[in-house]
Amino acid sequence: MFDRGLCAMDSFEKISKEEAVFLCRIKTNRRVNVIEDLIKEDTEKDLQTLDLISDQIVQLYDNKNNSFSPTLYRRVVCKRKELLDTTPYKNKGKRKKLENEIHFLTNHFELSAKEVAALYRKRWDIEVFFRFLKQELHFKHFLSLSENGLQVVLYMTLIAAMLVMIYKRGNDIGFTTAKRRLMMEMESLIIAMAIVFTGGDIKKYGMVDYERMIPK
Repeated sequence: MFDRGLCAMDSFEKISKEEAVFLCRIKTNRRVNVIEDLIKEDTEKDLQTLDLISDQIVQLYDNKNNSFSPTLYRRVVCKRKELLDTTPYKNKGKRKKLENEIHFLTNHFELSAKEVAALYRKRWDIEVFFRFLKQELHFKHFLSLSENGLQVVLYMTLIAAMLVMIYKRGNDIGFTTAKRRLMMEMESLIIAMAIVFTGGDIKKYGMVDYERMIPK
């Protein structure tokens, strides 16, 4: 699931060759060759905030080869029910171009047009999730470049996020406060464990409260 930032023909071809499924938006002026119209008499055209205009199997134009690609895709064209003011802004670049037509592209041919629109609407939730990982959990730098290494770091980050959320709800505090307090308590617990396992007495350090948490 991605936006119009990724729009190269080579990218679409590579994803399809790897038998992966994608859903994205494309420019409204993207040149296509219509192979088949998928709209039937019983096709639902009410897509909540959008109206379905067309649902077609298409070929995309390949500018490199000056021909249409043999790979088949599905283009779903919708129109906003509440039209936006698309009058060009005087200071170009100050505001994104507004459009009332939305063109979806996918290599999944079994979904309904309504499901296509609903799935793409979830893209913003994915964006928020990644912002949460990067901003709140500092998942910004690759500690490993291997697939397994990336998965391990991601799973560890998600586990940490769940622990912080559990701590947050249990103490009825904000996320940032929960993250800071949980980190401090875990550091204290690790120090208490180190003292006990090396034969020390945690009572001397005022860490009696952590005694019940240390495995015997």
